[in-house]
Amino acid sequence: AILRERLAEVQSRKSREVNARTLDHFTVGLVGYTNAGKSTLFNALTDGGAYEADQLFATLGTRTEAWPLGGGTQVLLSDTVGFISNLPHHLVASFKSTLEETICAHVLLVVLDVGDRDAPDQFETVRTVLDEIDARSQPRVLVLNKVDTLTDMRQRGLLDGDPLETWMDRVPDAIPVSAKTGEGLDALADRVVELMRGPLLELTLETPMADSRLVDYLEKRTEVLSRDWTETTAVYGVRIGRRQVEQLLARGSVFTLDGIPCTEALERLWPTPEVERDRPVPPHQRVWGDEDTV
Repeated sequence: AILRERLAEVQSRKSREVNARTLDHFTVGLVGYTNAGKSTLFNALTDGGAYEADQLFATLGTRTEAWPLGGGTQVLLSDTVGFISNLPHHLVASFKSTLEETICAHVLLVVLDVGDRDAPDQFETVRTVLDEIDARSQPRVLVLNKVDTLTDMRQRGLLDGDPLETWMDRVPDAIPVSAKTGEGLDALADRVVELMRGPLLELTLETPMADSRLVDYLEKRTEVLSRDWTETTAVYGVRIGRRQVEQLLARGSVFTLDGIPCTEALERLWPTPEVERDRPVPPHQRVWGDEDTV
């Protein structure tokens, strides 16, 4: 009972930390089957120095570091414990504080060893575990790692067919990468930027001068086109996307966009498309495990 209470305290503290970080930053979580190369990918994208080893649970905790995406944009990238098949429920509970990073991340990068013969089963395991920890709402990007190993494996007769082609047919919006050589990492960064910003619009944002945090956010995380000030307000011409506006609203900021109150502007300027029942959900909006997903 005492251990359970202490675990609950740790989870509560971790939740508060993660939620606060999520409000201030766009967060991306690396998830995948153990030995898929997540930590190697994490190190290639950041200066985090995560431990790398070809063994079960090489990463036992969560490391979070800044991932520069270019153009002055960066996100927070978290490397989490590798999943295994038939993960015991008590183990899920034990790692709950670690997996909190996954539950709260804005985007999940699901890393798969593209040349592993067990990749299809591992793919299903990842989907199952993500469902078990209620990480269902975020966009997921399938990252086909270790493409640099395919040529050698093919020459040694270790491949059945072309696994990369098979996976790209199955998940057309997957990103092939090599964490070791750097192949595909720019394309991966571009995809995250696209998901983070959404369509960018040039708008006039007006806010009380007293909201210094909002002004700081605009200067650091949007493209500022113009600035003007009165005694009580700051007026910015900005190029901004839906997710950036959502982050400002999550902070409690009050502002107008082209004269429209912020909450109303969010829906009017970036309307949520209604998905027809007989029309497949676009890959970047899918939650794997739905009937129309792969």
